[in-house]
Amino acid sequence: MPKFKKSVPVVTNIQAGQIAYLTCEIYCVNNRSVSWRRERDNHILAVDDELFIQDSRFQSLIQQNQRILMIRSVAAYDAGKYECQVSTHPPLSRIMDLIVVVPKVRIFGSPTIYVEEGSSVQLECVVSQAVEIPKYIVWEFNGEGIGGSTYTQIDKSTTSSTLSLSKLSAGNAGSYNCQPAMLKAATVNIFVLDEEGNSVKGIMSAGGLSKATVLTIYVAAVIFIF
Repeated sequence: MPKFKKSVPVVTNIQAGQIAYLTCEIYCVNNRSVSWRRERDNHILAVDDELFIQDSRFQSLIQQNQRILMIRSVAAYDAGKYECQVSTHPPLSRIMDLIVVVPKVRIFGSPTIYVEEGSSVQLECVVSQAVEIPKYIVWEFNGEGIGGSTYTQIDKSTTSSTLSLSKLSAGNAGSYNCQPAMLKAATVNIFVLDEEGNSVKGIMSAGGLSKATVLTIYVAAVIFIF
């Protein structure tokens, strides 16, 4: 009769975006088939190396005594229990538990920052609760990469990157993204204000709307009325 190797872990911790490998090591399989079932919806994912799911991220591998279910770009919704089953009578099975960790990416402070023209600001992006430290953290300004940042590893699961901006002007107003490798970006918007508190780009002011915006709303209201 087939039997599972007991020393193979039944719990797999993986970070979102990486490749998950669920492994069953079985002795004396002979000509019996081995299937993979997802417990949450009772879906048969694969029998031997043949897939029964229309998701290109999944692949069933056979390597000697090992039966491996591979999931590329693993997501939070992939977490749960998976059953590795041998077609004996009665069936012989082993439950595998997949735990997907989603790191937190955030820029400290408010998502919208108002600064005076000519002043300086420091943006700090922190990646926490990571199984694997990101290889890099890139800063983007209005969709384009910018340099001048520092990268610091705080502990085994936390890293930070700091971007320093000085003598801010109209050209510095816009959207800043902190983009760690293989993770979702965090975003902050910076508005540069003149001495009267108006945005130098005429978008918004610290005390409300700029004169140009107020005029636009007034004209739109008149057109709506008539």
